[in-house]
Amino acid sequence: MREVDRRSKYSRRIFLQGAAAAAPVVAVATSAGLSIEDAWADDATALAPSTLKTLVKVARDIYPHDFLVDSYYITAIKPWDGKAAKDPAVKTLLEDGVRRLDQDARDRHSAAYTQVPWEADRVVLLGRVSEEDKVQALHSVDVFCAPNTGGESFGIVLAEAMAAGAPIVASDIEAFRRVLRGGLAGELFAAGDPAGLARAAERLLDDPDRRASLSDAAFEAVRVYDWPVVARDVVAVYETVVSGGGHVRVAAVAARGR
Repeated sequence: MREVDRRSKYSRRIFLQGAAAAAPVVAVATSAGLSIEDAWADDATALAPSTLKTLVKVARDIYPHDFLVDSYYITAIKPWDGKAAKDPAVKTLLEDGVRRLDQDARDRHSAAYTQVPWEADRVVLLGRVSEEDKVQALHSVDVFCAPNTGGESFGIVLAEAMAAGAPIVASDIEAFRRVLRGGLAGELFAAGDPAGLARAAERLLDDPDRRASLSDAAFEAVRVYDWPVVARDVVAVYETVVSGGGHVRVAAVAARGR
């Protein structure tokens, strides 16, 4: 079963914009577009037709739209066959993922993923994750991946993972580069490059010593964001603007559980 976090920052528009560039309105306007069951995937060169069709089903499940026909999703997914042909890591990533989906679907429903008839049986909306569950999850991962393409002014998502000692693989957006000290505290890959993400994650998963080294480096680097350190830095800034060079007094405030 495909588990989907309803809080995903990836909107329907962002996911489909690549397809929109290739086939802007045709797939939306026609009611005779290709469907998942058609032979559109038979000319695939790297991925099995069944793998591509499963990816289209997953895409529609994650980003459903009542007025988009299958051909629009097919336009977005089919280029991955070419990417898989160029990069064995991408091919392995997609094939293994689909294989796990199908096995899970067969275990639960005695059918491959695309043959499970009800969306509610294929998709679970996780809803809000509690702080306790989040911390537990961060401590349990072998590698924490942050493939963000933008929209991060600081990188708090990385700081939380680093505090848990998770080895990091992250896109090289400015906020992440800064938090990861230019790659010293985590693996960076080019933003928007899924093959780069796959290669970086694979390297770390195959190298436990490197993971341990990055975990230690991340835990050390994130100390500068501890509240006592941040508070001292803020006080230091205030002291630079106090007339007469006096010191700022900080009153002790009892914790209010916030």
